[in-house]
Amino acid sequence: MTKDGVKIDPKRVEVINSIPLPRNKKEVQVFLGRINFLRRFIPSYAEIVRYITDMLKKGAEVKWSQESRKAFARIKASFAEAPVLARPDYSKTFLIFSFASPHTVAGVLLQKNQEGYEQPIAFFSHVLHNAELKYNILEKQAYALVKSLKAFRMYVLQSHITAYVPTTAVKDILIQGDSEGKRGRWIAKIQEYDLDIRPTKLIKGQGLAKILSESNHQALGINLSMIASEEPDKGEKPQGLEMAIQKIHVKYLTSPWYKEIVEYLLTLSCPPSCSKAKYRALRLKSQRYIVANGQLYWKDPSGILLLCLTESEVGNILMEFHEGIYGGHYSWRATAHKISKAGFYWHKLFGDVFIWVRACDKCQRFAEKQKSAALPLIPVHVNEPFQQWGIDFIGEIHPPSSGQHRWILTATD
Repeated sequence: MTKDGVKIDPKRVEVINSIPLPRNKKEVQVFLGRINFLRRFIPSYAEIVRYITDMLKKGAEVKWSQESRKAFARIKASFAEAPVLARPDYSKTFLIFSFASPHTVAGVLLQKNQEGYEQPIAFFSHVLHNAELKYNILEKQAYALVKSLKAFRMYVLQSHITAYVPTTAVKDILIQGDSEGKRGRWIAKIQEYDLDIRPTKLIKGQGLAKILSESNHQALGINLSMIASEEPDKGEKPQGLEMAIQKIHVKYLTSPWYKEIVEYLLTLSCPPSCSKAKYRALRLKSQRYIVANGQLYWKDPSGILLLCLTESEVGNILMEFHEGIYGGHYSWRATAHKISKAGFYWHKLFGDVFIWVRACDKCQRFAEKQKSAALPLIPVHVNEPFQQWGIDFIGEIHPPSSGQHRWILTATD
């Protein structure tokens, strides 16, 4: 830790540079264990050491090819040239740039300094395995952002984030175009963050280009000179609701109940005039909603998707489930649960059903009288004998007693 930020201890760098070429898997594991702790200082760490980690796979042998020898020398040089990491300022916006290559995903967390240049706070990289390798390139780039957010979660969870992805197509994957399968899981994960996703062509990226151009930018599979020089087209319209409207039924966009929620789900952003408190509340509220096949769904605590109804549809549903063929003039609780079990939802479901059933003429005329609650018992406090008596009659008794008595008078002290 220095006044400029966090950097690697030079003694550690000397120790790493003195490590000889590993001869077996055990020595390879020892080498990777020593350098893995410092991976947050190295851009595209996973891509650099990929040829070394491949030696640890089942059935693989420790053979130092030309590529693996270059990787061994390159990772040592990367630690010697590692940048100084800035301290995070949680009052400022965090910037995340994420990228993907055929075998790895990577990300960098930055913040702008007083001069307006981006300074790195941490680097992240991950080697793809199994099914991850089968993703197409756009899905890998989207997956890179999801993994980067998870890696930087301790920094960015309570702060605003501007995330830059390589193309607009990657942003489309991470908004509510498809809520099924892996994309649905990715969307659910990123909704807990105060996130604004933008394509990299909309920024200059001066500091990022300087940082990554000195490292493994070819392994990341991007052209940083293009990022640094591209400017937004003056005549190009922003990718907002105009394109997103096609993904959902227009009834939700005109409904006061869902308009803001749908706009947030489709664009992952709020209008600039939206306050920070309202933005946070809307983001938390929207986590329960999902857009799929042009419809809006609400996810109940058990994970079941319920179709959201608009104001104009509620009346018909209440009629059918209380008085129609699906009903039977049940109580308001039973009616509300029948509606939810049938797969329908709106935010005032239980309240509206209660009012509807109470206003039903047939229920008021023919339903059984509701039992009144029992009156509370009041204990009697007596301080001395004969202070208070309780008197009652028992009878008339049939048959009478031998003395022809038909009544009994009881007195209780």
